[in-house]
Amino acid sequence: MTTLAEKLDQLVRESGLSSTAVSVSAGLGKTAVRDIVEGRSRRPTFHTLSQIAAALGVPAEALFEAAAAHPGLTSPKLFRSSAPPARGGVGKAGIPAGNPLAGAPSDRTLPIRGIARGGVQGSFQVPVDEPPFDWTFRPPQLAHVKDAYAVMMVGTSMYPRYREGTLLWVNPSVPTPIGCDVLGIFHDDRAFVKELTRRTSTHLIVRQYGDEPGELPPIPLSDIRALHRIVGCWHV
Repeated sequence: MTTLAEKLDQLVRESGLSSTAVSVSAGLGKTAVRDIVEGRSRRPTFHTLSQIAAALGVPAEALFEAAAAHPGLTSPKLFRSSAPPARGGVGKAGIPAGNPLAGAPSDRTLPIRGIARGGVQGSFQVPVDEPPFDWTFRPPQLAHVKDAYAVMMVGTSMYPRYREGTLLWVNPSVPTPIGCDVLGIFHDDRAFVKELTRRTSTHLIVRQYGDEPGELPPIPLSDIRALHRIVGCWHV
């Protein structure tokens, strides 16, 4: 499997740009891309990979998937997983002044538990016993929700409601009524982000948007470990 360094080197070459140009365009240090390609930076964050992908004009998924195969790294160790940074202030209406994944965002106490890929066959890349991949801004509606968390949307099946790279805020403590957006987690930790349209005693029926809008085939409830409500988002 292609490693992160190999994939990034390939994408840079295909872009026709220099690694320095890509780094600068991504808003990073001049050697950021070269450091990853040459192995000096072995633990890039969600934010770094998202910025590089945007600079290259490719889906962030291309780098996220390759990152899991980076020599010497596993998915949980790829991203920041230490305790949350010290709390900071928030701006008007409780909105952070900066990017919630940037170096010094406001109130980064909400754990990012994984990546939710668009489409039912996607993945939620963090087992229940693993630490968070990263930490982000905690919105007011989750201020007192102990088990709240965020996931990063990958894929376009819920576009334009959620575009790729959007941070989804999840509250596992509230009901999931018909018509709400949900994060469904399978027993093997794969996940999907969809609109819940119907529920029977044995199945869930969900809807997606994107290039192939409409309801998907019923999903057996027996396959689902958890169904959590998405209560907001932050477009990174």
